[in-house]
Amino acid sequence: MESDSFIDVNIHEYIIKEEIGKGFYGKVFRGERENYGNRAIKFVPEEMVLKKPTWEQEITKVVKLEQTEGVVRYHDHGFKEISGKKYLYIIWDYINGESLATIIEKKKVTIQMLIDIIDRTLAVFHACKQLGIQHADFHSGNIIIENPDPLSINPNQRRVFITDFGYGTFSPSIISEEIMDDYKGFARIIQECLESIDMHSLNLEDRNKYRIIKNEFPKLLFENDRTEGEYVKNPQEIRSALYKLFNKDELSQKKIKSIGDYLVAEYMGERFEDWEALFVPKFLAKDELFDKNICVLTGLRGCGKTTIFMRVSHDLKKRLGNAGIPGEDGFIGLYLNARTIAEAFPWLPLEKQDEARKQVINYFNLKWTIQILEWLRYEVEKNKNIDCFWISSFFTQYLKDCYFTSTSNEGIINTAISGCENELLKCKLGAKYLPELPWVFSDYDYLEDFIKTIIKNCCFAEDKDFFLFLDDYSSPMINECTQKILNPIIFRRTSSVFFKISTESVASFIPYGLNDKKLEENNDYKLIDLSIKSITNENNSENEDIINSIFKRRIERSDLFANYNTNLKELLGEYKLSDNERARKIIENEASNSYYGVGVFYDIWSSDIRELIKIFSQMVSEEKDIWKRIEDVRSKNNPDDTFIIQIKNQNNVFRRAGGTYLNLLKTAMNPCGNGNITDKNSLETYGDHLFAISSAFQKIINHDLKNKTSRNCDYNPPKQARRIEISDGSIIGKLDPIAECYYKGLIRYGVFVQDPRAKSVRSSIATRIYLRSLFVPYFNITFSKRDSITLGWKEFKELLLTPDEFADKYIKSSNEHLERKRLKEERLKKDQLKKEQQTKLFGDEDD
Repeated sequence: MESDSFIDVNIHEYIIKEEIGKGFYGKVFRGERENYGNRAIKFVPEEMVLKKPTWEQEITKVVKLEQTEGVVRYHDHGFKEISGKKYLYIIWDYINGESLATIIEKKKVTIQMLIDIIDRTLAVFHACKQLGIQHADFHSGNIIIENPDPLSINPNQRRVFITDFGYGTFSPSIISEEIMDDYKGFARIIQECLESIDMHSLNLEDRNKYRIIKNEFPKLLFENDRTEGEYVKNPQEIRSALYKLFNKDELSQKKIKSIGDYLVAEYMGERFEDWEALFVPKFLAKDELFDKNICVLTGLRGCGKTTIFMRVSHDLKKRLGNAGIPGEDGFIGLYLNARTIAEAFPWLPLEKQDEARKQVINYFNLKWTIQILEWLRYEVEKNKNIDCFWISSFFTQYLKDCYFTSTSNEGIINTAISGCENELLKCKLGAKYLPELPWVFSDYDYLEDFIKTIIKNCCFAEDKDFFLFLDDYSSPMINECTQKILNPIIFRRTSSVFFKISTESVASFIPYGLNDKKLEENNDYKLIDLSIKSITNENNSENEDIINSIFKRRIERSDLFANYNTNLKELLGEYKLSDNERARKIIENEASNSYYGVGVFYDIWSSDIRELIKIFSQMVSEEKDIWKRIEDVRSKNNPDDTFIIQIKNQNNVFRRAGGTYLNLLKTAMNPCGNGNITDKNSLETYGDHLFAISSAFQKIINHDLKNKTSRNCDYNPPKQARRIEISDGSIIGKLDPIAECYYKGLIRYGVFVQDPRAKSVRSSIATRIYLRSLFVPYFNITFSKRDSITLGWKEFKELLLTPDEFADKYIKSSNEHLERKRLKEERLKKDQLKKEQQTKLFGDEDD
């Protein structure tokens, strides 16, 4: 498309004057009309239009948004032949300004400009959400920053506009291919802006905002799990959350400290004092995590995976020293959040795997290379006698345009870092993938070669292993295509590099390696599931010690309890009902206010420390005069009142926590990526269906608790089942795609926790899933792990697909069985009584 052939072309009396922009599909020109001003006119070749039968969506979406401030308005469109070739033209408002991409390239972005861009974007996203559409092609080239207007009452104001909406919508019936997620595209734009800003030149206020936007805000954008809160995919709530973070940061400068601070590790950022105050070097499976194996660490949201990974990595250790983990001097830990990969490649459908492979690997290897070089720079500063000329020799083969002119160690390493950062910018997804480029860092064994070279040349690394902590490696953020591209590197067997990856659940990790080979647990990697470990841990004292240690630090740090020298046990009380006692109270309808005491607090843990912090914070907030309560209980003014946080308040918060989560579950999205899989004629959503499965299970276990006794005990306690056991073999291949998708959702969203190594009472392979402990008070059951609801795969599938019907069928069948059992017992009693009477009348026959 030659630009010169468009100059002076007449489109609706607008004369084309100059090219002002271009994209993958076409170019944009400024058209001028006397007395009518300017218009932006986009031209797209007809053959490109024919490839996109939904091209009119770009126009219809903007028409729907015509009253939304900051959206560039549409005027007209049509087809015109220019120099013998036919083009689609679309006429838009002309915005006299620069694209954000150009401003980023010029390094002219300011923090306030970035905040204005965030505000405008979220406002437009909000309008799109109300209309059920999305931009679908959101990148920095489609944001325009207006030049100052001397006619404006505020002549220095530069308004933000969004243009060039893509062809996709949220409706799968309108498009046939995957489209770019707006929130991922937005996160990438923010990352590009931050990279162009020199943080060290900012004042203190802007520096704090920079840190929040870089470390904390992306988590709000990438979140897909609706059970995390109302902010998920909700622009209004996301904006509110951002400004709360800004305000909270201002308050934190005044040293206001509360129990519920930092529910997410990233929120601590570079507040090293708080890292020192809050990090506890105690967690389940730490010996397994730090052995010389590739590990996949999973657990419920908020179990501390990120906190562990960040604290044992170089960046924090160089500032805070060792974390207090046994054996940590034997490895070099480096940290990378997988979110940066999603930011660089926000759109990566499965059919683009081969086309994007080298580009994605190149980016991934470069991100780790920069982390390694930054660690190396720190170590070289401590070891002055190290010679770093080998670095220039190593990187010269990769960085052809990088000139190593420095002779100092620091200069050599800085040159390598700068060269890698320049290469990194080339890798990020632009308008398309570029498989034809020589992506020189794209070899699967590159990282292994680099680290072996370091070990060979640096004495301080000779006896060390390299642990690469890759955090938040979870779908859908890191989608199936990206995981399949990167898994051959992550699960590559080497003698010096061990990847440790964290993922939200076993259902969010795609276990396939090179050539789509299925990765095998204990062969290709070690799976560490903190959820099942916390539930099935026979060493209760270990769980209690971890929880007490975490809350001891939070209580001591809190301004609320600063002068009271108190602890978890004193605040909650040590009263504990046994499971059997609680079960009998439930059966007798005497279980009101029966969930309280530190024992329940320990039992409700399923690895989700964040939930415990939220629960404890809510309990504290329920007590308006908690200082007076502490003094009264300690002075024994009321001998019968021994609980500082009152029993009713504890019970209410425990029960409410499970109910709140289950109601949020109704908003959960299908993690399998195939939309809403319930009946199209039904108003029920995927989340509603998960809620229905949970409610059906509640009905079943409540029925069994009140009507059955445990088979495993001689004294016939009530049956207390909180798990399902499928006794006829492994889960693999037993469920159809729809049932499996519901099953994955139950695991992914933490309703159930899967025990992959379970065996049935007959010692055969079985699948066991435990109800998350958080729901025990809400379901009004006990924490016992002794009993099971035993189902076959056919029955389990019925529960997943038709939960209400299955629950009714189960209870009816159970009642019929109980009635038959009762009649049989009555008959046996009658027969026994008759026999006794005959014996009394006639004596024993032997006599």
